[in-house]
Amino acid sequence: MTQKKLLGMIGDLIDMLKKKEHEIDYLKSNQSIEMFPRRRNQGPLTFGHGYDRQNADVPTPKNRSKKTALSSHKKKNKN
Repeated sequence: MTQKKLLGMIGDLIDMLKKKEHEIDYLKSNQSIEMFPRRRNQGPLTFGHGYDRQNADVPTPKNRSKKTALSSHKKKNKN
């Protein structure tokens, strides 16, 4: 291919990208803020992958201080 053809193709691609960028901006500006409204009485939102369990306030027994790690979070001993 000649250099002129390549430059023309690159120019066309840039124009297409600019058009798509304008379309995306338009769609973003018209998008409603609340995409997935929560239904009532379904409990807390869960994100999967243990996010809620990891950051939940776990009730601690009276004989254990809050600073001790849970057994799942303790570092394993390497022998």
